[in-house]
Parts: sequence; structure tokens; C-alpha cells
Amino acid sequence: MIIRLIIPLILFACTITAIIISFQYSISAAAGPWFLGGVAAILLLIIILKEIKGKRKMEETGSEKVKATGADFTGSRPYLELGIWVIGIVIAIYVAGMFIVFPLVVFTYMKVYKESWLLSIALSVVVFLIFLFFVQVFHINLYKGVLFE
Repeated sequence: MIIRLIIPLILFACTITAIIISFQYSISAAAGPWFLGGVAAILLLIIILKEIKGKRKMEETGSEKVKATGADFTGSRPYLELGIWVIGIVIAIYVAGMFIVFPLVVFTYMKVYKESWLLSIALSVVVFLIFLFFVQVFHINLYKGVLFE
């Protein structure tokens, strides 16, 4: 259980550090880390709070009740899935670039985890528009990938 809290805490600390370091850059160079780091920090904070709340809940209910419901959070499968996603995203960014990959990642992730077509497409378009906004307003040069260079 403690490992499920340590990894998000380390990632949260790294994210906050990256945001702080980005303040020394120009506004156009720092906009990406501010936006992406801010979103990542918020999501990591939510994960951390859920883990803490879940740990307290497990202590209150007792491990026998948790085992009876079939809720087993001790396996390594979630970390394996996360590792596969991260490696796949890094390879995809290297090949196709950030501008194309992030909307596709949002769409793929939502479809893999059984979200509706409408929601998956809508959020992918929103992510694309957010990237387009930052590229146009702050003149951010996103990595284009080896296919489009």
C-alpha cells in the first residue's frame, strides 16, 4: 500500500520542481511546462488524496472485508499497465510528434477503458484545440517527430 503512495509523491515533487525551474525561462518557453505541469500536479494530488483516503478506509473496515469484496490493490498489474502506456507514448512522440500524439493518446486511453465514442472524440478535439491555442498564442515549437521533420 505504501508503494502506491510513494510513486505519486515522487512524481508530484518532480512535477512541482519542473514548474519552479520553468519560471526562469521566457513566457513562450515556460507556457508548456506551466500548463502540462499544472494539470499533472492536480491529477497527482487527486491520486495522492484518494490513496490516503483509501488507506484510511481500509484501516477502518479491516482487511477481511476488503478481501471479501475482491478489491485487491496489492498487485503489480496497474504499474505494468502504466509502464506500457508511458513507453508507448514516448515512442509515439518520438515518431509522430506531440501535436498528433496527445489527442490520439486521449482517444485511445478513453476507448481502452470503455468510454463512449462521443466523449472520447470530444475530449480528443478539446486536447487538440488546447495544443493549437498554446502553439498559436505563445508560439511554442512542439516536437514534430521523425516522420514530420
